[in-house]
Amino acid sequence: MIISKTPLRISFVGGGTDYKKYFEKSPGCVLGTTINQYVYVTIMPLPTFADEDFRFTYRITESVKRIKDIKHPVVKSVLMEQENLVPLNMATMANLPGRSGLGSSSSFTVGFLNAIGAWGNKKPDAMELASEAIRHERIVLKEEGGHQDQYHAAYGGFRSYRFEQNGNVVNHRVDDDEVFASLLSSCLLLVPVSGSRDSSTFARETEKSISDPFKVKILDEMTELATRTSNFLLDGTNSSDVKMQKLLEAVNLGWELKEEVSGNYPNKEMINELIRSFKKMGAKAARLCGAGGSGFILLISEIKKRDELSYRLREYNAFNVEIERSGSQIILKERDEYSLLGVVK
Repeated sequence: MIISKTPLRISFVGGGTDYKKYFEKSPGCVLGTTINQYVYVTIMPLPTFADEDFRFTYRITESVKRIKDIKHPVVKSVLMEQENLVPLNMATMANLPGRSGLGSSSSFTVGFLNAIGAWGNKKPDAMELASEAIRHERIVLKEEGGHQDQYHAAYGGFRSYRFEQNGNVVNHRVDDDEVFASLLSSCLLLVPVSGSRDSSTFARETEKSISDPFKVKILDEMTELATRTSNFLLDGTNSSDVKMQKLLEAVNLGWELKEEVSGNYPNKEMINELIRSFKKMGAKAARLCGAGGSGFILLISEIKKRDELSYRLREYNAFNVEIERSGSQIILKERDEYSLLGVVK
């Protein structure tokens, strides 16, 4: 049995500048962190006398004889490229629901690639995992969206990512400053927001916005804000308190810019009213994770005031999250005699 554990992420500033359509013309930059909420992927062998050769359990259970009959696009895409597979029983679970603006789809892709790699006794590094996840999602499956989620899931930690025009991705680890990272980690909360959300629809809208000169100018401002904030946080001469203030300002300004790019979406007034209310209750920074009017609102509390804010928000089901420093990991790897029962032709 193989089990992978891959973190979800929250983005502080820069989302949208990680779309290829944008950064192939002008470098993009995002700043965010993975959190202690995860997607798990389990792979174990099916005996050759089972009725199916491949079983995958997620919202539903798919049981098929041939890989090409699998309906889940990522699982099908990845397995189609594997060789000498034995019958497999696969499943995924997560701490939080999907389509929530926390990068869960890409966390699954990275985690599935990591688990399949481990099944074949391979150890793909973070760059390989991120690159392969992007290839499957954006090139093979032609799903629209950015590139930051795959890197966050693969590398983990509080990092900035710079997407260059030549395709290179440069990342800097902000949480090497453990005092600041610990301080920030003690101030993070998420508030669930109900409502339907289709990430693919909003990815298409973002793609369209990159053709609008006015919105491109806003994305340029977001890139500059993310870059400037990242450089400030990486400067070891700045104190943790000063860094915290700079990040709070960046998150709030970044949300204002994001709203200009996003245009109208379901629940927009409700989301902004909630954000205003949460700030009155004591949140120092707030933004919706992802896009689309539902999912989770990220809040950053005043230093040493998270428990107080959480109590005030108890009717909203707010909960604390922490920075997760690790990316996708294999947390269990056990091989047994059943893995040698046969090869699928």
